[in-house]
Amino acid sequence: MNNEEKILALLESMQDDVGGIKGEIADMKGEITGIKGEIADMKGEITGIKGEITGIKGEIADMKGEITGIKGEIADMKGEITGIKGEIADMKGEITGIKGEIADMKGEITGIKGEITGMKGEIADLKSGMARMQDDIDSITEMQEEHTIALNELIDWTEEAAVTIRVPFAQVAPPTPV
Repeated sequence: MNNEEKILALLESMQDDVGGIKGEIADMKGEITGIKGEIADMKGEITGIKGEITGIKGEIADMKGEITGIKGEIADMKGEITGIKGEIADMKGEITGIKGEIADMKGEITGIKGEITGMKGEIADLKSGMARMQDDIDSITEMQEEHTIALNELIDWTEEAAVTIRVPFAQVAPPTPV
């Protein structure tokens, strides 16, 4: 093989190589076009994700606002609870005072019950005494009636005696009642 043939063979080999390289370049261009399409898709997805992130950030901001509001409400409730605890403590103090007053009243009631029991005994004694007095009054009334009868009999006897001795009744002194 001479030089010319070698060069032609080399040139032919290079043309085959160039044809192969052109084929590879065409394949690579196709792959690049596919990759560019995938990149465009990814850019679209990234834009969508960025939109979602913006939405999520907005929701987070809203939640932070709600949390701040809730914290305010919790602070208000804590204040109310503290106030209620104070009122409960006051009420407990009042209840303790009322319990003391009730205990005092129970003691007074016990004393009054004792006095009532004593008065009942005194009333029973008075009733018994009144019954004895009534018996005495009845006896005195009976004695008075007996004395009145005796006095009337004495007056009658005196009148008869005065008529008998012919002394006017006006001159005879009536007997003194007993």
